[in-house]
Amino acid sequence: MNDFESLLFSVPIALMTPAGRSPRRGGESMLASVPIEAVPCRVDLVRSHRRGASRRGGERMRRHVGIGILMIVVASLAAQGSATAAEEVAAGDADVSRSGPYVLIGSGFGVVEKQDAELGSNDVELEYDDAGLADLSLGYRVLPFLRVEANVSYRQHHIENINAEGAAGFSHKGDIHVIGGLANFIADYPLGEQIERDSIPLLVPYAGFGFGVLWTKPRAELRTTPERKIRGEGTEFAWNLLAGVDIPITRLVGLQVGYRYLESLDQSWKLKIGASSAGDVEAPYRTHEGRVGIRIGY
Repeated sequence: MNDFESLLFSVPIALMTPAGRSPRRGGESMLASVPIEAVPCRVDLVRSHRRGASRRGGERMRRHVGIGILMIVVASLAAQGSATAAEEVAAGDADVSRSGPYVLIGSGFGVVEKQDAELGSNDVELEYDDAGLADLSLGYRVLPFLRVEANVSYRQHHIENINAEGAAGFSHKGDIHVIGGLANFIADYPLGEQIERDSIPLLVPYAGFGFGVLWTKPRAELRTTPERKIRGEGTEFAWNLLAGVDIPITRLVGLQVGYRYLESLDQSWKLKIGASSAGDVEAPYRTHEGRVGIRIGY
């Protein structure tokens, strides 16, 4: 085989042979056996191949370096976040610095103010007896010192007196059911540290406000001639103010003691004589409530 024929066979094989590997036949590339004088382009081909491999290796190296730098940055941020969390725990702020849901189950006692009302054509004063209440709140801590919650409460009052202005009261019997549904916004702040439990605050005072609706349903009979009845249901805008203190028991459980003032716009019911309408009954609802409950969550 002459030099020209060797060149024809060795160049394709050299190009197809990966860098660092030898062809299947023989331990050395066939191109290497061809005299340099007969193949003047051999050196240029090898150099071009090496330059391409070097360029690809450089690109791969830069990509790896970029990925390494990104991993270092992420690791640094994670370490910084862990250190911050550890500092919050050491400072006793861990409970209020986290976000998450909570549930509050409670009860209480309500004292209702005297209500100026309209009973048909008469101006009267309604008096309800004091009554217990049931309370349920589902909430979420959205910021270190801010919670939002949906609250539902129920109470039932006996109608104690219906006093007409300038006249004796009406003889009567009856009661009223009241259900409130409100959205509350509550700010709180931890104070102190429990002895031997320095990661848990001693007290967490809170204050807030909210608004929603109040549903009422009275059922009362007035012993008049003819006998009149108060019937119907009313749903009106309501608002409340809240204040109190949360006493942490564990990191996610606390005893909550507080006060609430609740008021609605005038509720409207029906005054009836038998099955016939005898006018409307309109009265607001205002109450002062003491509340106690168990909070589970953040």
